[in-house]
Parts: sequence; structure tokens; C-alpha cells
Amino acid sequence: MKNISKQVQLHLRKEQLMHTLEFLITHYTGYFVTDDYDSQKQYYIQEKDKVGKLYAQGDLGALNKLLRKNQKNLYLKRDEIYPAYMERVTSTPFALYKELSKSIQRIFTQKKVLNENDVLDIEFLTNIYKNTTNREYDIDKLNEYVEIYKEMPNKRVSRNILKEENDLSAMLWNDSLSKRNPLRKNSPNGKNWIELNKSGREEHALTYIVAGVDGSNGPIYSIKGEGEKIKFHWADDTTIVIHTSNEYESVLSTSVLKTKHSKIDIKYLFDASFS
Repeated sequence: MKNISKQVQLHLRKEQLMHTLEFLITHYTGYFVTDDYDSQKQYYIQEKDKVGKLYAQGDLGALNKLLRKNQKNLYLKRDEIYPAYMERVTSTPFALYKELSKSIQRIFTQKKVLNENDVLDIEFLTNIYKNTTNREYDIDKLNEYVEIYKEMPNKRVSRNILKEENDLSAMLWNDSLSKRNPLRKNSPNGKNWIELNKSGREEHALTYIVAGVDGSNGPIYSIKGEGEKIKFHWADDTTIVIHTSNEYESVLSTSVLKTKHSKIDIKYLFDASFS
């Protein structure tokens, strides 16, 4: 890109970042929404404002750094859709994730697959190639390395079995945490949880309830001070009941929690005396 003027590079990076952030808003928000407020979505919107300011300042280095950060996060998420999306909206071939390119180059240098992470990266690249025009690497040769690796003793692992085991482990882990921590309560189906937490002391104390739903978690209720008598429970899999007092100074009181797959109603019972 040395022969391209800085202004053209600035415009290109701005467009790439705006498309990337729009992709993140579309595909990576809505996982923990409290009363229609989505903190992750707000973060990406603020990042778009930041891009506009950096562009106006002519800060190409900061724009490059921001793009690398977001693309690295998408690589770590193993996002197979983003490369094809970027090709479509920019009308140019997508340069592979930097981290993925390094991994694939290393595999070609060593001429073999060393571990399951290498297998995952090759599978990831294969899926990306199904929907993009980028053909920088010989995918057939890479898959030959995978087949050789799988024939090696004690190397083969079924990720489908691992996924089932991980799903079961998550439920057992939730149950284990609840038994060890009486301030954590699981939903009747064992998939979600709520937990009472405290931070600070005396006038700086804060008491809050955190909910974990569909793999995401965050605060749903908080008060100033030490709410020693706050009670809470699951009425059913979609309803949380919090027993609190009007005497407490509320900082946050969520009525509805939404994720991609669930809607949880939060009901409050107020009793000043807790009799």
C-alpha cells in the first residue's frame, strides 16, 4: 500500500472499520439486553464514532490498530461469515485473518499438522474458502496433512463428543457452584443462574444481583449499601423474583432481560420491614 496516498488509505481503513463494526452489531449483539439496553451494541456504536474522529484527525496508525484488534477478535471467535461479508461490501478479495495466515504458513513450513489447533485452523480456512475468492493457500495439501495427522496413534479427537461433554459439564459446573455458594441459585432447568454479590465497604458498599443466561451474564439489580436482607429466587425458568425494600437506594432495577434465545421477566416484591 506504499504507492497509495495517505488520504486514500485513510478512506479505505475507515470504510473497512465501519463495515466491520456494522457486522459486529448485526452478529454479536443482543446476547444480554436489559430493558432494551444493550451495552455491547452501545460499545460498537461508540467505536464507530471513534473511527469518524480518527479519520478526521488523519490518524492512519490508530485506524490500522483498531481494525487489527477487531479482526483478531473475530478470528478468535472463529467467524467464518465475516470474510465473505467483507468481500461483498468492499468488492475486493478479503485478506485472511493475520493470525490464521501465520498458523497456515507455519504448517506449510513444518510440512505437517502438529496438534488439534492446527486441524481447527485448517477446517476454519476450508470453510472460509467455500464463500470467498481468496485462494492464497493450497487447501488440498493442507487436508493431506490433516489426514496423515489423524492416522497417528492417540491423536484423533471427536469435537462432537467434546461438545456434548462440555454442555453436560457446564450444567454440572453450575450445580457445583450453587452447592458451594448459597448466594447462587440455578433456574429449575439448571441452565441459567442468579447470584448475589457485594463490593466495597460502609458508605462505598454496593450490593448487586448478577444473572447468567444462555452463556452471557451481567448485573440485573443493584443497590447502594449492604442489602443484607435481599432475597431472590426463580419462580420458573423464565421468571426471577427479587424480594427487596423501598428503603434501599436502587442503582439498577431491570424488568426484562433478553438474550438471543430467552426472555426473562424480573418481578420485585417490596417489603420495608421484611417481617
